[in-house]
Amino acid sequence: MTRTARGVHTSFMPDFSIVATVISTTGTLLGALGGVALAHGVNVRREEAQANRQRKDQRTQARQQAYVDLLGTATQLKAEIEIAGQRHWKDMNVRLATIQQHAASAGLHASCVILLSPKTAEAALALASASGKLAAATSTHTEMGYRDEQFLGGQITRAADFKELDECIERFYRAAAQDMEE
Repeated sequence: MTRTARGVHTSFMPDFSIVATVISTTGTLLGALGGVALAHGVNVRREEAQANRQRKDQRTQARQQAYVDLLGTATQLKAEIEIAGQRHWKDMNVRLATIQQHAASAGLHASCVILLSPKTAEAALALASASGKLAAATSTHTEMGYRDEQFLGGQITRAADFKELDECIERFYRAAAQDMEE
């Protein structure tokens, strides 16, 4: 209420056009802020989904590489033993060291596979074990020459039995292929 010059009280009546403008402006501002928040939320979810896809792809690539490394090492081990068993070698000590290194690498690569893919763990362990046994048998069945207090030349006296290794390679290959399909 206000007092006029005559002393009469009148009530204050707001202008409805101003009220409508304030409401309209407030609605527009709130709508714009909501749109910005909504767009930001959509972008965040999109970025999270993309990051999740990238992490999944990286895990898949890491598993594939671990599978390739283990199978490659087992195959190299087999080839080294086959070649070493062909004849007498002047550098048999070097050849045996290479065979032992491949067997040790099979164990290392099997450990990586186990960490990356528990589904293939049993097959990876079996392959690493077969690799180690084969390297040990090869070493046991090798006659070495001795010169200047050092073993050098020699030959493998018994043909290697690759049956267990071949079975383990096949078993691991099937497990890895099945894991990659999932």
